[in-house]
Amino acid sequence: MHQHTPPQDDGSSITVEPGLIAAEVNKILAKHKTKHNLPIQYKIGPDPSSIDSCMIGGVVANNSSGMCCGVSQNTYHTLKDMRVVFVDGTVLDTSDAESRQRFLQVWSVCGGLCIGGLHVYIGACGCVHWWAAYGCVSLV
Repeated sequence: MHQHTPPQDDGSSITVEPGLIAAEVNKILAKHKTKHNLPIQYKIGPDPSSIDSCMIGGVVANNSSGMCCGVSQNTYHTLKDMRVVFVDGTVLDTSDAESRQRFLQVWSVCGGLCIGGLHVYIGACGCVHWWAAYGCVSLV
């Protein structure tokens, strides 16, 4: 079973592992709304057509969106932070300024890093950016 933390009090935020099915996250949020008699039913922003079978890790990696969410609620705009474990064991927690700085100091090569085809750099603003062969993703 893949783990998640309980949703934030109002149900507007949840922390999940990458192996959790996206539709399951929405079910967890729906149960939270019902249990706490909340006025708003939150869902994850992306609504890809594969939501019943795709995992959060794939949603994030593809910057998924969907027919209802469009660009304004795609993964890029609804992901607050994440912890990334690279193939060499390096851990980057984008919610932690010290982790971002340590990552930059240890792995900085001309302003960035390339591990397994994934290029990573931390901008002057402290934002983490990465891109693969076809696109770029940025995280605060």
